[in-house]
Amino acid sequence: EMPKSWPKTKEDLLSWALGTKKKQTIADRSLILRIEDDGDHLNPVGIITGDLVRGLNSDIFPGAKFGDVNIAYFVFSKFRGQGIAQKALTEVRQAWQDDRKNPVLRIAPENLVSQAVANGAGFSYYKTVEANGREFMIFKPKSL
Repeated sequence: EMPKSWPKTKEDLLSWALGTKKKQTIADRSLILRIEDDGDHLNPVGIITGDLVRGLNSDIFPGAKFGDVNIAYFVFSKFRGQGIAQKALTEVRQAWQDDRKNPVLRIAPENLVSQAVANGAGFSYYKTVEANGREFMIFKPKSL
């Protein structure tokens, strides 16, 4: 279910999501949480990431430039279709823009659901780039 490049084991996933690998911070890799109906429990329903393009890593983020923030998101299948990804992405986009960073999404052309989430969260299509034989649609905030 998860993107192929993301951690494979539960332990690796938790380490990665909580920012304990590669000196990431909690702002770089975070769980998407939802408050349960009883109001006392938080339930992880997905993951959202933000990688600052720093120059050394710019080749792994085609279509992004130095200073951009490459954002990726994923909602566990049980929670899809509830608007959770769109709400989380909207909040993360706004937070990065408030920090004067340029959030960027790279979405596969066949991933129509992620494109719809991106549009609903204030992003619009910018251009298509190719890297390693794959195409990526670049989405940037509508205000840029």
